[in-house]
Amino acid sequence: MKKNNKQKIKQLDSLDLVRAAALRYLSRRDYTAKELSQYLQRRGAADKDVDEVIAALKTNGALDEARLAMSWVRYRKEYSPHGRAYIRRELLKRGADSSVIAAAIEEQYTEEDERQIVSNLIKRMCMSKAKDTGDTLEEKKEAYKFRQKVARRLMAKGFAQDLIISEINNIWVEEEN
Repeated sequence: MKKNNKQKIKQLDSLDLVRAAALRYLSRRDYTAKELSQYLQRRGAADKDVDEVIAALKTNGALDEARLAMSWVRYRKEYSPHGRAYIRRELLKRGADSSVIAAAIEEQYTEEDERQIVSNLIKRMCMSKAKDTGDTLEEKKEAYKFRQKVARRLMAKGFAQDLIISEINNIWVEEEN
C-alpha cells in the first residue's frame, strides 16, 4: 500500500507542476489551448496531465479562447491594421475554434470598419507619391503601377480585392475633383 501512495503523490506532484507551468505561461498573455498544450508538451508534461490541466483552466476561465480572439481582433484592427481574412487565418493557425473566431470578428470588425481602414491605408501610402498629375503616357503608366502596388500590399494584409479596388477608385476620383 505504501508503494501505491507514493505513486499517487508523485502523480499529484507532476500534475501540480504542470498546472504551475501553465499558469506561469498564461500570466504573460492569452494563449489558445493548442498553444498551451504544445508548450507544456515541450516542457515534458504527460499528455494526460496536459489534457486535465487545460480542461480545469477552461472551466475556471483562466484559458478563454473567446477572450483571446476578441483582443486579437481588436489589436489587429486598431494598432496593426489587417483584413478580416488575414486575422481569421492567424487565429486558425494559432488553434482557435472557427466559431469563436467568427463571433469575435463579427462583433469587433464590421465591413464598414474594414472599408475605413483600407481607405486610410491607401491615403497614407499615397501621401508621399504623386497620383495622376500628368497627362503623358509615361506618367499615367507610373500612376497605374503605383495603384497596383498599393492593391498588392493591401491584399497581402488580408483585405478583399473588390474592397481595395473600390476604395482606390474612390480616392483617385476624389483627388481628381
